Amino acid sequence: MAIGVDVAPEVAALGALAAQHAEEGDRQRELAGPVVSALRRSGLFRSLVPAALGGDESSPQRFLDTVRALAVCEGAAAWVVAVTGVSGLLGAYLDPASAEEIYGGQSIVGGVFAPRGRAVADAAGLTVSGRWSFASGCAHADWLMVGCVVADGEDVLRTPGGSPEIRMVFFPRETYTVHDTWDVAGLRATGSHDIALEARTAVQAHSVSVLTQSPRIEAPLYAFPLFGLFAQSIAAVLLGIAEGALADLVELAVAKTPTGYARPLAARNDTQARVARAQAALDAVRSLVAETVGEAWSMAQAGDEVTLAARAALRRCATHAAETAVRVTGDMYALGGGTSVYRASPLQRRMRDIQVGAQHALVGPATLELAGRVSMGLQADVSQL
Repeated sequence: MAIGVDVAPEVAALGALAAQHAEEGDRQRELAGPVVSALRRSGLFRSLVPAALGGDESSPQRFLDTVRALAVCEGAAAWVVAVTGVSGLLGAYLDPASAEEIYGGQSIVGGVFAPRGRAVADAAGLTVSGRWSFASGCAHADWLMVGCVVADGEDVLRTPGGSPEIRMVFFPRETYTVHDTWDVAGLRATGSHDIALEARTAVQAHSVSVLTQSPRIEAPLYAFPLFGLFAQSIAAVLLGIAEGALADLVELAVAKTPTGYARPLAARNDTQARVARAQAALDAVRSLVAETVGEAWSMAQAGDEVTLAARAALRRCATHAAETAVRVTGDMYALGGGTSVYRASPLQRRMRDIQVGAQHALVGPATLELAGRVSMGLQADVSQL
């Protein structure tokens, strides 16, 4: 299948390889070995790691285009690249020695931002206990970071604004217990199992707060809103899946003559109109993403603070893109008729994958509520913008 994104030939080749091994990934519920090896060699897992640590330090739009191109071919590989890619941003927050220890060489870092753990601060550092769901790609990472509420004894520490102090704490992958929980409908090859720690201690330097701490590396990429880029990366996966579904339907429509009809599905006026609407919807949302990401990126490149309005626009745009992708994929699945329901149909995989991916909190309905409050000038907790 042709990728409707202008990306390097090696990215197109990686997408084709991921598609070739998609069924294997579904069965084993993690990316197939050849796909992981190829992605490691490509450096895509380290797309947003600082250049000083050997990473690519890619621009946001280039990263999003790469993720979307992979998702056109295979959603799970794109999802793992998106999550590990965004995890690379935290290399800019660590002190140089810790950053080199964790992100140096060709190390792959993943994890879970949700603060589902508890970290007790003492002289030794942070003693962490907890269990985190949705640890995408945990089988392939060298280090995993997890979100924790920080406590001093029994008392939760607070930021100056009164919110609980939340830190991301890093441990080598072998430190964790991995619970085999990822038996799901879609994005099965992401291997997003639960991970757990019980009273494991990390030195304070192996933790960061992305809510209250500024990056140590002063570069445009690390001035770009982290959660805005994370939300956009999830949306990029979903947009790629939708573009793939549209291409799958067009291919099917040319070859399929529905029962009771004399002409191929592609010859029906309804099919033509729905395909045109789907293409227009995807074209429009891609333009919106480029404009919204580009505006924030221009601010970051100029050394200016990315405005609250631009931050809210990133989140609003990401959720709109995700919702559009879900609608397009659903319509293409429906147009495929009975053919779509078989496991052999790529439309069936697209439908499963996009329904699972769209459940991510960063593109959920609550994000529109927050963006709406900002647009109306109402009081809002904007810490994750």
